[in-house]
Amino acid sequence: MRAAVATHRPRALRIATVAVAMTLLACLDALPEQTPVQGLTPWGAHRRAVIVAAGDLASDSYGDSKVGDLMAVLEFSGFFVLGDNAYANGSLAEYRQYWAPVFGRYDSRAFPSPGNHDYGTPGAQGYMAYFDSAAPNYPRNSAYYVFEMGGWRWFSLNSEIPADSNSAQYTWLTTQLSVTDSPACVGAFWHRPVYSVGTYADEVMHPILKLLAVHNATLVLTAHDHNYQRWHPKDGITQFVVGTGGRFRYPITRSDSLVVVADHDHYGVLQLGLWEGGADFRFVTTERTVRDSGAVSCY
Repeated sequence: MRAAVATHRPRALRIATVAVAMTLLACLDALPEQTPVQGLTPWGAHRRAVIVAAGDLASDSYGDSKVGDLMAVLEFSGFFVLGDNAYANGSLAEYRQYWAPVFGRYDSRAFPSPGNHDYGTPGAQGYMAYFDSAAPNYPRNSAYYVFEMGGWRWFSLNSEIPADSNSAQYTWLTTQLSVTDSPACVGAFWHRPVYSVGTYADEVMHPILKLLAVHNATLVLTAHDHNYQRWHPKDGITQFVVGTGGRFRYPITRSDSLVVVADHDHYGVLQLGLWEGGADFRFVTTERTVRDSGAVSCY
């Protein structure tokens, strides 16, 4: 009897039921791609600007595509590019092949810095040629530069050229930091971290780091180690390693009492909500989770 009742249900009703079911399934399939993840945007208490930062980015790895897609659901007005931007040698062809399809949509917001792989092409000419034409915020052929954003003064510096106290970069930075009418908040970013609990700590930028500390800088962002690290302030500077932009990840190899968070399991970006006098921060993964968050205040 049950079968007979089912067989003789009105045809229009059966068609409508199937159509509704198919519509619901289509909606459920579409949700992950079409619905922004709540809580990730908008963000940044009292913010004047929001930036994202990551390094070790574009290659033939699947991780970079995940990071590029994550950025599409995040609010930001600046993209701080922390070096090793197009593997393996930073050639113009590699920028066009690997960077442009994934991160090229954010070029208008990019503030780049170079890494060691970008110098796989002599003089980082691929890096300079690409960003010269694609990124309006990048001063033409610059190895390092300064700009203001969100009530902060930012320095894009270069860990692949001399940075000792006799270098042109150090002398230039000394002059820039002596400007008396600059904002109270100072931050900098480059590729090689001075401190790391991964594999690739490097002393090359230590003189620059000391100089920034003397002038009361607040934040330094680096990459090179393919993981995420946040350090307790050293000489007043909170340092981040954000080598989570898509290239295969490197392990955390040791502990340090000054490390607050160390994560080698996730791709993602550091998001900073900049305000005049400080910044909110959080590390957002490609799984759309927040693995670290907090705030810093400037001197």
